[in-house]
Amino acid sequence: MKHSTCLIKCLLWLWMLLPTIPSCGPCVIRGKLEEAMLRGMKNCNRILKMLRGMKLVRRRNQVYSMMNEYGIKPNIITYNTLLDSYCKEGDIDQALHLLEEMQVRGCAPNDVMYNALINGLLISATCRS
Repeated sequence: MKHSTCLIKCLLWLWMLLPTIPSCGPCVIRGKLEEAMLRGMKNCNRILKMLRGMKLVRRRNQVYSMMNEYGIKPNIITYNTLLDSYCKEGDIDQALHLLEEMQVRGCAPNDVMYNALINGLLISATCRS
């Protein structure tokens, strides 16, 4: 598991450099990242958590889109990670949209999600005051 996490971190680091890598490098790196994702939901959640930690919003959204593209169904951990990210960024509208999407897909919110949402609302209210 430790080696898998290190590999994913390296792939993410390279993925962030994609615009600066010439020729076919980006294709190879994206392909390897996709391979890691397709190995399972745990890797997808690890990738999303790492991107959240690095505050790479665009990349995080790309990974979530790739999951849907490859038929990888998000689970409660995926939704918690995304919702927490949106709330920390102050994007409450996106967090609430995700909450609706999650419920439509049959995934019930849990206490972790409600805590993240409450904290996000408090931060948002504090910033507006």
